[in-house]
Amino acid sequence: MKLDCVELTKTIIECFDNSLDNRFSSGERKEFLVQGKKLRGSLVNLLSADFNEGTIEVVEANKSIKEINEKLKEKDRILDCIAAIFSEISKLVSILDDTLKLAAGYV
Repeated sequence: MKLDCVELTKTIIECFDNSLDNRFSSGERKEFLVQGKKLRGSLVNLLSADFNEGTIEVVEANKSIKEINEKLKEKDRILDCIAAIFSEISKLVSILDDTLKLAAGYV
């Protein structure tokens, strides 16, 4: 079982795109850049990780990635709920960190 790196890459691209979007405040753009870099670091570390089928951490991470991507697609609505999305992205980074620790056990 693998982490959905294609969907995670979409999340990272959206974060970097939003970091350049002047509709967001400079603080929000900076936060998108910071979170995008953190997610990119997680992606690099998790690309080759292979997990046992049904590993709950991976299932949860993949679900979280998909949910965030759906929200990121709606940029106009993002502007209304940016704080909640940053919170969700931070939780995703934490989930990915925990998943990476798990991956280290498989190596």
